[in-house]
Amino acid sequence: MKSERLLSMMILLANRERVSASQLARRYGVSVRTIYRDIETLSASGVPIVTETGRSGGISLIEDYRIDRNVVKPTELGHVLSGLQGLATVLPDPALQDSVEKYRNLLSRAPTTLAPTVPRPLELHMELTPSPREQSVIATIRQAAGLGRLLVIEYADASGRLTRRSVEPYAMVFQWSGWYLYAWCRLRGQYRNFKLTRIRSVEQPGERFVSRQPDLASRPWTQDWESLPFSDLVLEFRPSARLLVLEHFDPAAITLHPDGSSTVHTRLPVDDWVVSFLASLGGDLEVREPPELRERLRRHAAAILERYQPDPAPITMYRISEKP
Repeated sequence: MKSERLLSMMILLANRERVSASQLARRYGVSVRTIYRDIETLSASGVPIVTETGRSGGISLIEDYRIDRNVVKPTELGHVLSGLQGLATVLPDPALQDSVEKYRNLLSRAPTTLAPTVPRPLELHMELTPSPREQSVIATIRQAAGLGRLLVIEYADASGRLTRRSVEPYAMVFQWSGWYLYAWCRLRGQYRNFKLTRIRSVEQPGERFVSRQPDLASRPWTQDWESLPFSDLVLEFRPSARLLVLEHFDPAAITLHPDGSSTVHTRLPVDDWVVSFLASLGGDLEVREPPELRERLRRHAAAILERYQPDPAPITMYRISEKP
């Protein structure tokens, strides 16, 4: 991410006369301190950057400086283009699509020494498209963040309990096959990750907030997941689940037995997501350890079974009359 940001910053400075550090920080979602570190990195690599203080000051490239295309490798341009194309599937933003076309044009004109018979580097494509409802929520969040406005969301926790919260939006994160909003929650008084599928409604009351300048370059949203209490799991699988086991677990965690069955030793947080994940693996799985996860999975299965119990057969009433 840093190399892509530096490349993007070079192109931005080459196309603009002057830009402030705070503008760059807002554009890339990082702190001003991170921007100054990036400027030092670019300067050390030979990019002639000029910084001026004062009301009309800012950051710029020395006059008449042009970026040498040979400095940027085609594979590096391809990585940036892949990321932009993935974002373009999420954000229907004309400006983002313009950026895609600019990088595609740069890549098409980039010099290459590969002969036609030599295989080209593998292309990377990311499909991050959320559901139509999530796209609508993302659009509202982006608009509020761009204007520095507070959001009021109605949020459902894992148990379905609804709370109404005022949040300050800072980042959208795609993690564990889902989209999350990273924001300061005024209800809890701390940064929180909000899963988009659990946001029941989102509003913009119009109130502005002063940015807390979180250091997004350090990926602070991972702290929530890293702080979860992990437990040692022992999972037993029948022979028929062998392909399923190899698909979902690291080979180093799997012990294959002569009869085709397998045992998996892994570490996961004992939470609702893990219960749902293990339930999705079907009846060929038996949780051995820990006991609390085994019990939670049993209750989960019992609740499903109870819901799908067949209705009892209707009782037909017969009236028996005495013979005259």
